[in-house]
Amino acid sequence: MILLDLKNRLHRWTAVPLPAIALLAALTLVSGFTWPFNKIGLNEIPPWTFRCGISLTGSAIMFGLAILARQSLAVPRNRILLLIALSLIHTTFWNMATAFALAVMASGRAAVLAYTMPLWVAVFGIFFLNERLTLRRAVAVGLGGVGISLLFGGRESSSLGTVLMLAAAVSWATSVIMMKRIVWNIPNLSFVAWACLIGSLPMIPFALTLEIHELKPISFEAMAATLFMVLGPTTFFNVAWFRVIAMLPAVVAGVGVLLSPVISVVSGMIILGEPVGWREIAALASVCAAMGLVLIQPRAKDKTP
Repeated sequence: MILLDLKNRLHRWTAVPLPAIALLAALTLVSGFTWPFNKIGLNEIPPWTFRCGISLTGSAIMFGLAILARQSLAVPRNRILLLIALSLIHTTFWNMATAFALAVMASGRAAVLAYTMPLWVAVFGIFFLNERLTLRRAVAVGLGGVGISLLFGGRESSSLGTVLMLAAAVSWATSVIMMKRIVWNIPNLSFVAWACLIGSLPMIPFALTLEIHELKPISFEAMAATLFMVLGPTTFFNVAWFRVIAMLPAVVAGVGVLLSPVISVVSGMIILGEPVGWREIAALASVCAAMGLVLIQPRAKDKTP
């Protein structure tokens, strides 16, 4: 009874579907803790090997889940090239750009730059999705930009890392636009499994030729971080993220997970000892306000008596 009453109150409070809110909350937590664990793994495992390994393992898990769910693994012939293009953007480029960026910058700062993604989605969506940039969304994106700017300034950071992370953010935004614009006709689990597998293939030659001699036994911490990266960001995040994109406008989906970099900053402080100051605290307020504007959208009043 209590849960039903809460559901009815939330239903009146926001126009965003409740399942989407739940998925966004879970995505925010998983993605927020991704960055420090990413850095722990990369401290002991070479980048090509690390990212290729977690992507291949994640794709195997998702293929298994798709088979258990009796989803078709077939890809329509007229979508094969598009799927390859999206896989190279979403899996290959994103994975390697962020991996090399994390080698030269703090995990919290890298996460903040990655989450400029909604700003790019808002711009791209106007041209490619015919989405209106309403005043409410514009203010939300602006507040998110303020939070990002606060964390971007201050301490010195690597210019190479900054460029790589911004490029990764643009690639993420591009994959969001592709997902929204193209009718794929591929079940969700199968789609993500193929995207991870195809995106992993270009990494294999680099891992084998450049890093095979660098492989060595790793610590328990690196093993735990790798397991989290496989089950969390690679498997759960990808499946849930593509589901959210299908449920919500691109800008809403993007801004909806803007709290993730704040969690990354805090978790980086706790797990890795990265410093947190007034900029991080002010950014938290800006990002929370942005999320509120996007997620708390009053429903249109029912005009019927």
